[in-house]
Amino acid sequence: MTIHTFQVSSLLTNENFYNIQRDLKRQDPSKWKALKNGMQYWGLSDKGILINMHIIKKKGFYSYNIMYRISARRVMDNDNFVGLFNTKNYYDLNEKVNKILKDKCASLPKLKNCNLKRLDFCVNAELDNQEQVKAYIKTAKRSNVPSKLEIFETYDKKSKRKKPTKDDYTVCLSEYIDISIYNKYMEMKKEKDCVFPKSELDRAKNIVRMEIRCKEGKIKALKKKYNISTISDFMIHADKIGNDLYNYYLSRIFNNGMVCTLKDALARIDKSGFKPENINILKEFIEDANNSRSVAETVKTYKDIYGKKEVNRILFMLDLIDTNYVTVTNTVKKLFDNGYIPTPLELYQDFVK
Repeated sequence: MTIHTFQVSSLLTNENFYNIQRDLKRQDPSKWKALKNGMQYWGLSDKGILINMHIIKKKGFYSYNIMYRISARRVMDNDNFVGLFNTKNYYDLNEKVNKILKDKCASLPKLKNCNLKRLDFCVNAELDNQEQVKAYIKTAKRSNVPSKLEIFETYDKKSKRKKPTKDDYTVCLSEYIDISIYNKYMEMKKEKDCVFPKSELDRAKNIVRMEIRCKEGKIKALKKKYNISTISDFMIHADKIGNDLYNYYLSRIFNNGMVCTLKDALARIDKSGFKPENINILKEFIEDANNSRSVAETVKTYKDIYGKKEVNRILFMLDLIDTNYVTVTNTVKKLFDNGYIPTPLELYQDFVK
């Protein structure tokens, strides 16, 4: 399984907390800034590691915490901004990270003494060109939202309201999990000052990145489910954990059927052999989802009108006739070879093969 970023933390003694800060500040006076009750240090950012330190005030006492944010691929290959890290090579990463930390400050905790707080599973699905990537993200925005999650939105100053972000489709549950399908090239282009080498930007142009960011709440749930505890445990079992997560969430964003235009989807329903009343409800659902450009909105409306059981029956019937509830325009269809548009789950399966 491939990952992008992971975060770990460790408790420190009062003495170590201040000694580490003193040493880091002395070595790199311009590479840190004060935070409320702590500091941020980026003197190792060129090696893929960011460090945050903070004091947590609790009833009657203080705890002293350090957190490493580690871009795994960049630790091993500093100038690689696009590639991902295979968790099978965690032993080498562990050795490299510990050496970098020790060389900078001997008091910095080793990875084995840290707890995993976040892990970002990641795949780079490749299409033919940037035009396809843009069309794919636009199509993903028409999809469904898995149960208990919601579409990520940010405040738009122009419209003075919250709106979904432009170059990605992200669904989330606060402090638990994010599932994101996004245009890697555009994400890099938007970075402040766009510091990436042209060769890395060019590598990103055909990439649809699909990322599952497991936050602290999800990490706790995964520890319990898979009976694991350490960072090494997570990396050893990452293939199983990541595969389960991708299969579960991606199949709930798109269903398993073929992605068609509205015209083709309606024709497939007409040929289904279902009873006339079932054909009518399927066609109504597909048309409403197409017109609203949002399966999620349509599912919500139909649940309010017909109930959850009926909506599940509609989705089941669409799967039976291998027809996706996400439809595309003719313009988008023409961008892809033979008009075939893979679902996110198909893109994932192609990547892992």
